Amino acid sequence: MDVSVSSSVPHPLPFFSPHLYWHCVADSPIHISGVPCHTLLDHGSHAVLISEEFTTCLGIHQQKLPHPEAVTTALGNDSVPQEYMLQDWIKLRLHDTEFRWTACTIHTIITPGLCAPVILGLPFLVHNAIVVNHAAHTTIDKKKL
Repeated sequence: MDVSVSSSVPHPLPFFSPHLYWHCVADSPIHISGVPCHTLLDHGSHAVLISEEFTTCLGIHQQKLPHPEAVTTALGNDSVPQEYMLQDWIKLRLHDTEFRWTACTIHTIITPGLCAPVILGLPFLVHNAIVVNHAAHTTIDKKKL
């Protein structure tokens, strides 16, 4: 193995990278033109989550999960983890802001205390064949290639 040493100062590795958001429109039975939404794409989430407040805004009928899910927050008030029992979900359909692309309808678990109105986890990414290029900070629909 040939290793060379550079005399220039290397760029420091970042501790953080910007989140990947998608500005879209959510279908709603009470808002004909839909509701604008700022969603967080998170390939580390094993579920698709929606805030209680955004669920209320959409006016979509809630259903009970087949099995309630107990979750604990990573960081809570004063760094004390908070526990929640997730019990309800809705069907959610999203579109790009110009209505040129529509995602598959997904099951979205209603969750208190989210950092975004909707967190699009692995079920959304897999079901819609979304490929994330982390370096370029872009996403594509693999089915539309």
